[in-house]
Amino acid sequence: MKNLVFLCFLTFISIAALCQEDGDHWEVYMAQYKEGPGSTMVNMSLRNKAPDPRFRFLLITGVGFKNCADGFPADNEFDKLYAVSDSVNNLLSATVDNIIAGSFTQGCERVDYIYLPDTTNI
Repeated sequence: MKNLVFLCFLTFISIAALCQEDGDHWEVYMAQYKEGPGSTMVNMSLRNKAPDPRFRFLLITGVGFKNCADGFPADNEFDKLYAVSDSVNNLLSATVDNIIAGSFTQGCERVDYIYLPDTTNI
């Protein structure tokens, strides 16, 4: 179990590095919850900017994955998760300004948290 959690931690650190845009600072936190281990990835560069009155709405979206171990995606699931996140981000970026604030992974699900100025076209 500890080896799996450590491997997932390294994987999520890699994901955080891929998510970084200019000036973004991502942190990954692993924790044990009542329901099992979980991972929180947070855009810490928003800490000094929040709350931003222009981004008043929070979109919570996510996806489940079948191939998982202890609630985390297996290696072959990451490409699918990236594709889903990229599709959502591309759709949102073409429709409305947005700020990706973070994600939470646990129990074979990943939930993303995205701030929006408006929800009219979503």
